[in-house]
Amino acid sequence: ALASVAEVFRYDREVLVEAVNRCGMTLSLLDPQLADGMRLRRDREVVLSAVRQDWRAVEYADEQFLADREVGGEAIRGSW
Repeated sequence: ALASVAEVFRYDREVLVEAVNRCGMTLSLLDPQLADGMRLRRDREVVLSAVRQDWRAVEYADEQFLADREVGGEAIRGSW
């Protein structure tokens, strides 16, 4: 769904939170080479929402979340 959204909205935080609540893997569509993409991959609420919806989204989160207990717990919970 987010892939078909205009790029100006793709990097809108509110739009993204709604999108990852429906499909956590939407996080993978954010280009980490762009400042806005990296900013949103570092946003804890965005990452938690994505991982709660699909544990595999943790792969697209910023590395800082590898040590985050809550994010890790959600990923483990979702993978079982």
